[in-house]
Amino acid sequence: MDIFGVPVYAYSYREAVIDGFLVDHEPPVQIRTELSTAGIRWRKGEEIQAYDPRKNQIELFKAPDEIRLEIEDFNKKVLSESFNEWSVNSRRRDDPQSRQKNP
Repeated sequence: MDIFGVPVYAYSYREAVIDGFLVDHEPPVQIRTELSTAGIRWRKGEEIQAYDPRKNQIELFKAPDEIRLEIEDFNKKVLSESFNEWSVNSRRRDDPQSRQKNP
């Protein structure tokens, strides 16, 4: 039994992404850098800046052992203002729909 009948209007996932109502889970451009592909490594005793959200400040500590961050950890644990700025600006330059011409 057909309850609703033929759809009156169809609105696809792709159309919703293009119109800006949904965010595509796969970014169209993968930005690769040496850090994002190789990860980051700190040697034992090396000084590291770490953000403490409870104190809302950046603190310095010495690595107790070698620390390696792979790409999965990189985007979650590393804050890099210069990389973020570069990434956003390069996406704006490459995006034909961007209103900002040249940052």
